[in-house]
Amino acid sequence: MIIFMVYIGQMVATASPKLVLVLIGGLVLSMLTIMNLEWGLYILIFVIPFTMQVHLGKTIEAGTDDLLLLFLIFSWLANRARAKEDIFVSTPLNWPFFLFFVSGIVSLIPLSLKFSQIGFLVGSLHLLKFFEYVFIYFIVVSCVKEFSQVKKFTVAFFINVGIVTSVQIIQNLIGGPLQLGITYLKHNIVRYAVGTFESNAILGAFHCFALSILAGFILTIRSPKIKVILTICSIVISFTLFNTFSRSAYVGIVGGLFILAALKEKRLFLLLLALLIMSPMFMQAPVLERVTLTVQRLKPTVELDPSAEIRIHLWRKTFEIFMRNPIFGVGYWGVRYILGTEAHSQYWAYLTEMGIVGFSIFLWLMARIFKIALWVKKNTHDNFMEGLSVGYIAGLFAVLMTCFFSESLEAFRILGPLWFMTGLVVSVRNITLNQATQAQTPKS
Repeated sequence: MIIFMVYIGQMVATASPKLVLVLIGGLVLSMLTIMNLEWGLYILIFVIPFTMQVHLGKTIEAGTDDLLLLFLIFSWLANRARAKEDIFVSTPLNWPFFLFFVSGIVSLIPLSLKFSQIGFLVGSLHLLKFFEYVFIYFIVVSCVKEFSQVKKFTVAFFINVGIVTSVQIIQNLIGGPLQLGITYLKHNIVRYAVGTFESNAILGAFHCFALSILAGFILTIRSPKIKVILTICSIVISFTLFNTFSRSAYVGIVGGLFILAALKEKRLFLLLLALLIMSPMFMQAPVLERVTLTVQRLKPTVELDPSAEIRIHLWRKTFEIFMRNPIFGVGYWGVRYILGTEAHSQYWAYLTEMGIVGFSIFLWLMARIFKIALWVKKNTHDNFMEGLSVGYIAGLFAVLMTCFFSESLEAFRILGPLWFMTGLVVSVRNITLNQATQAQTPKS
């Protein structure tokens, strides 16, 4: 113990203050998780959007989120071992997750043969990081056993959304250049992104997901006062969504509203809500200009803006790469080594990197998630749970719409909230099934 403490003291004395704070935070998170798993999850909800990435070389980086998540995962496993519970949590998504992971490993074989060891290492680390976030789903499912927990975690999620939204609004009011130094428009108040998201497209996808879930609650909760409060919140979030200037997010929220219209019969109310959510587009000239900027000229020929032209060029390139390795792909994360940049489409990236096999498993995973959420909508008798399921379906669809134009599911600011809320929806399913089983069991 003395040798160990001397070693820790030496590391603390020579490490940067940020790393020391992260290690202390991780230890606190671990102790809280071992004592009470819910505490660790609450901390995780508020930490994920604001963690920092640290470069460990030219191509490899790690984040404070990795350290905190590892602390949480090992503490969760220790907690399950202490309670003498099975390590593997049985859920409907186990097989899709497992096969997706296996297909990712198989795809790394050609990557290791064709590229350097660094390429194989980076691909492996990103695959592991994807499943590091999947553990959030398993932790939530193992923790949530009552509807009251679902409600509290959902409220905490929206408080976190409110914090992110407030940060963005404050930065909008302060003004200044965009975080990435890109001036999108000629005549507008130049705005910031939230720095830790590192991309306006990812921030826009985050707002799409949250806003769609919020709209689901507005359509299902009966209290007029709560409806008014939630509607005001949705308008504020829509303001920040449209001020990301992410056109993929604009497409995503339209898709989410379309799904809500298909799931709920309140057509007139939904139309009014949609107009309120879309109002920033019509009230702010720069937002409308951003939408119309895609097509710069129609006559005599259609002329796209440089961003759209680059995407089309990259999609053609990725299609050519896909045709060379159509079955198992070029390797997870490997398309960046060939293109020198992202594919700017999650679907083209998965299809090129993991081939038809991996992409089919991904579609199976998404289809099963939608099936579970639809089951919850049809079988729950609680307005809150129905709102969660309806909003989640719309939110996931909105994120998948953004994936046509950005690699949203490789952004860990999206994966954290996505798998957390997926865990809540699956937990609602499990609780509903348990209640039905208990109701059918005759009392002795």
